Amino acid sequence: MKLGRLACAPRVCVSARSLAYVFVCALTFVASPSGATACVDVRTGRSFTVPSARYSSTGTAITDESLLGRLCVGALRATYSVAVGDGADGAFVVWIESAGEDCDLRAQHVGGDGSAATGWPDGGAVVCAARGTQTQPTTALSSDGGVWLAWKDYRDPQCSAVYLLKLSASGERAIGFPSDGLRVGASGATASDPAIVGDPSGGAWLTWQQGGSGARELRILHLGDDGSVSPGWPSDGRVVVESGQNAVRPVAAGDGAGGMMLGWVAESAGLSRLRLARLDGNGQPAAGWPSDGLELANSARKLRTAAMATDTGGTYVAWYEADDDSSRAFLTRVAPGGTLPANWPGAGRIIGEGQAASSPALALDGTGGAYLSWIGYASDSSSGDVRLVRLGGSGEVSAGWPTTGLAVTETALNERRPRLLALSDGVLVSWSQDEAGGHGTVLSAALASLGGLPDLKAAEAWPDLVRLSWLGSANARYTVLVERSGAGDEWELVRELSRDDKGVLVLEDHEVVPGEILSYRLRIRTADLDVVTGDVQVEIPAAAPLAIRGLAVQGGVLHLTFSVPSRAETRFELFDVQGRRLLRDVRQHEHAGEMQLQWPTPPGVRAGVFFARLTQAGQARTRRFVLAGR
Repeated sequence: MKLGRLACAPRVCVSARSLAYVFVCALTFVASPSGATACVDVRTGRSFTVPSARYSSTGTAITDESLLGRLCVGALRATYSVAVGDGADGAFVVWIESAGEDCDLRAQHVGGDGSAATGWPDGGAVVCAARGTQTQPTTALSSDGGVWLAWKDYRDPQCSAVYLLKLSASGERAIGFPSDGLRVGASGATASDPAIVGDPSGGAWLTWQQGGSGARELRILHLGDDGSVSPGWPSDGRVVVESGQNAVRPVAAGDGAGGMMLGWVAESAGLSRLRLARLDGNGQPAAGWPSDGLELANSARKLRTAAMATDTGGTYVAWYEADDDSSRAFLTRVAPGGTLPANWPGAGRIIGEGQAASSPALALDGTGGAYLSWIGYASDSSSGDVRLVRLGGSGEVSAGWPTTGLAVTETALNERRPRLLALSDGVLVSWSQDEAGGHGTVLSAALASLGGLPDLKAAEAWPDLVRLSWLGSANARYTVLVERSGAGDEWELVRELSRDDKGVLVLEDHEVVPGEILSYRLRIRTADLDVVTGDVQVEIPAAAPLAIRGLAVQGGVLHLTFSVPSRAETRFELFDVQGRRLLRDVRQHEHAGEMQLQWPTPPGVRAGVFFARLTQAGQARTRRFVLAGR
């Protein structure tokens, strides 16, 4: 299959520490096996196409002009979509849509003929339009035929949180849910990476990643149909993987017996370990399963938990490992009792017959087997293409399918993030594309049309805060998102930035860990353009103790240097040798780390001996000083 694309501008990179731009055209023409025509944005009237293809169970391309077959969700500016089958050959689809200063969520329910389900508007329903970016959407069917939606949310400027919403099959918000979703978990804790599983008996299990970099834990919560916490469950969720494992990228699926399967990657210095646990309906380890899960794989390279699917015969788990040079993908199957069935190798079956592969996706075929899609690379320097295969329950390639997978795409474009939706007659595969062809003059003209692009003006770092500021155009016609990456990690969205009346944009990131090295970049978007700036690397200082560094009087001013381990309220007091308090200052700091304060010299502070006391969070430090006087 060949893909065509509207000519745009090339990828342009300068040095890793200078300003670089990547321009991606948002309007594409895709000649897919379905022969689909372009979709139309119901709000702008402009045409667009989400790349997708549909195949039968034997690997034959299916011509399908329906909305479902093309995944036309009604929004030109949709940046990422996920779908779940509705059990009647239709689907619920949720996507991220850039809207003004934020990224919002919209959803659509379509029937098998491609039409919007009863009660749903043509352009989809708004799931969440709260201020702040909404991202990482995930879905699951509810027991009454509706859909559960969960996502990562930045409406709280202090930290990301996980929100939840339930919609009926006809699009009504379930009783008990606020208009923009219900926050779950502890109110002050950083939370992300939600995974939701519908409970056949009613309600849902929700799991998420909580805590800062290097010390993340996994929590699970069972919820009723109205979003209330089920009896016997703590309101902020039950810890199922302690922070000592530094658990990241959870994936979940129902186990077919009233419980759930949970997979994650435990990251430590120089080692990634893929683990799988089975939990019963109370969130406890199922009989015969270890409390900290089974170890399916370990590697000195970064492991990525990508996909999971469970039927009565067991659980399929797909993952990949990557470094700066290449990646390999794997698949395994685990029996309900926690053992590997016959014919499955202990370290997983390599996907793609040994070729470089990444980002596997899974969907059950309804007969004990599964559809498997991934991004395959002919060589380390080649662009990635979407590949698809159907496997039997023992992992064998089904009749009619090539052993190395069907080539869904074969282009110079760089496809990424395949997604699968199983249908009664086969499977629908969709993907994203992030490269473009064209000429540099087009890029120059496109960048000029944006107005002044943001220029980094300041970068500051403390043990618990990074503050970056850029100066752009006050009347620019684009939105700005900031993305972050740790050492060897993929880029993740932090939030969308707002500019002041002078065009200044400021990021304050509290999701940092002392000693780590982070990179930040800006993604600048209009309806048609996608521009990425060169990254800025920031080293987070080491954790600071509670300490008084120095005290001196100069020119009628009392100078104090000190350090604090957190942003908690801090009290400074100064006493003479008779114990009389000469100064008391109580304040909240913006960040931890080294500090300086000064005051007009208090009455009574002359040459002599004094005692300074610093108190924070129940701890105190006292030092004796000899001051020379005023």
